[in-house]
Parts: sequence; C-alpha cells; structure tokens
Amino acid sequence: MKTMKRIQNAVKSADMEVDNVDKLISLAYYMGRESATKEVCNEAKKIFEEQHERASESRYYMMAQKVVGGQTYIYHPDYAGDMTDMFGGDETSL
Repeated sequence: MKTMKRIQNAVKSADMEVDNVDKLISLAYYMGRESATKEVCNEAKKIFEEQHERASESRYYMMAQKVVGGQTYIYHPDYAGDMTDMFGGDETSL
C-alpha cells in the first residue's frame, strides 16, 4: 500500500483507545497539522500587523486602512492544539 493511502486509512480508522500503529500515525498526522496551522496563522498575523502599521503611517491613513481591511488574524480550529493536548502526554506500549 502506498504511504499516502496508508496514512489516510490510519487517520480515518484509528481507535484512540488502543495503542497501535494506526493511533501513532493518526496522532503524528494531527500534531503535524496543528503545528503547521500555528506556523501559517502566526505568519499571516505578522503580515496583517505590518500592513496595518504601514497603512497607519501613510499620508492618507484612513483610506489606506480601508484598503487593508479589518483582518488582523486567521482563525483555524487546529490552532488550539486540542489533539496534542488530549493525547500528546499518553504513554504508549509500542
């Protein structure tokens, strides 16, 4: 079985109550997803903040702020790290 298909199957069918390879694959997938989400959201927030700062320094700052818009961050539910918090400290027998 190809790696991509194996990971997809593990993520879909992992029993989080039993220590097995599928659980580890699934946890690694979700932990990576949460980590990447934080990285992207934090970088986007930094970019938005820089845009707002440059707009406020503009001669026509009110118009510049309207062009930039009110967005200051990107929200994604994976940012909270719930999967990592819930299962990251579990002991494994594998």
